[in-house]
Amino acid sequence: MLKPSPSMISVDADSRAGRVNNANSSYSVANSQTLRTAKLVIADDHPVVLHGLVSFVSNEPGFEVLAGCEDGATALDAILRYTPEIALLDLRMPKMTGLEVLEKLANARLKTRVVIITAFAEDRDLLFAIRRGVHGIVMKDSVVDALLACLRTVSRGDRCLPPALVTKALQQMTDAVSIDQMLTSREQEVMRLATKGMSNKDMAAKLQISEGTVKLHIHHIYCKVGVNSRPALMTLATAGWSGYGSSLREYR
Repeated sequence: MLKPSPSMISVDADSRAGRVNNANSSYSVANSQTLRTAKLVIADDHPVVLHGLVSFVSNEPGFEVLAGCEDGATALDAILRYTPEIALLDLRMPKMTGLEVLEKLANARLKTRVVIITAFAEDRDLLFAIRRGVHGIVMKDSVVDALLACLRTVSRGDRCLPPALVTKALQQMTDAVSIDQMLTSREQEVMRLATKGMSNKDMAAKLQISEGTVKLHIHHIYCKVGVNSRPALMTLATAGWSGYGSSLREYR
């Protein structure tokens, strides 16, 4: 277990008995007898917000908070140590932003699903998050039930992306270039199957091509649409690529 520091709240066995500790203080959370199923690391650079999130989520059945962090670098360290199912990250934090943490996790191909929480996000920030395969985006002015619903959705492996925010952001990606213009007919077939969740092996069998050829097509698709992973491509498919002349929903 990491030692508590001013930038991290450690949530250990004592916390599950009803106490959360940090370096300078402690406070109680309600004890829950419900079996925890989804483990989280939470990060926000505002101590009051962080303590509130940790206490609130810890008190909800189905969640276990492993650590609360006040900066992105500490959050990344906690994620790498604990490998939680979900990382709830503030968009803007010192040392490393939530987006920078997301990018490092995407590059490392870790299975931790990232939910970004923010008071304000520019379109370019949303685009960056979508391209890196973010699983959820929650505005800080949302009701608490919306945050919980998002975390539960993400804990099931699904995505929770506000359509209005995502659509607005995706519209900035290109000047009405259609998918048909960007991809070859074979790449369109591969993309359609990939966004259905098919494996490379299954796609190869269905299209009667080699698995290596499928991988090459996937690589070309990533380069053309500006993503670097299958989860990121699925995020675009889930959101609906309305910034282009065609929508990825046509290919699901």
